[in-house]
Amino acid sequence: MCSAARAVISSLNPRAAVNTFQGHGPNMWWPADRAWCVATDIDLMSTYVGASTEASIAVAAEATLEVVGASKDQRVTWDSDTTNPLPDRPYGR
Repeated sequence: MCSAARAVISSLNPRAAVNTFQGHGPNMWWPADRAWCVATDIDLMSTYVGASTEASIAVAAEATLEVVGASKDQRVTWDSDTTNPLPDRPYGR
């Protein structure tokens, strides 16, 4: 496994992230060399990882993570998750 993949996987430890700022985790983080980036949002159910192909393949192989590929033109909306059950429609629509 490449060092970037190891760094991404270890950075996805939710306990470490939540302990960073008064119980609130960061929504974006990356190393100084910007070899990868992890982004999450309080309003979404997903976390996105941008990395090299080698690091992305290693992250996808990590058994403790649910990993689904994404493309740059994929929507990021409440109903765009094709793996998990959808929540109730927001706002009663």
